[in-house]
Amino acid sequence: MRRLTLLLCVLALHTAPSAQAPQGRPLQADPVVRLLADIETALASQDPAVLHALASAELPVADRAVFQQMQLGGSGPQSATVRERDRVAEGDGYRIIADLLVGHGLEGRIATWQI
Repeated sequence: MRRLTLLLCVLALHTAPSAQAPQGRPLQADPVVRLLADIETALASQDPAVLHALASAELPVADRAVFQQMQLGGSGPQSATVRERDRVAEGDGYRIIADLLVGHGLEGRIATWQI
């Protein structure tokens, strides 16, 4: 009887839709999550214009150079991952600490940015 009960429980869990559904990002991402996703897309592209669409006109030239160095360095296909590590409310916005991994073929760069 115990085995039958255990078997029924296992079968019920395997057939439940929530047990099989992959866990993904929330449907309604907040502005910070959307910004980090946009930065990830810009890093993976090889088009500097993607950065200019995201960046403020007041972004210092030195900061743009750091971004472009991460974006265009190396050779081969690119991939990028940006993950939020910490978020602190400051005034009307946030100070975000994010980890970045940008892959260039067999090479990669890792950075931690404060945004």
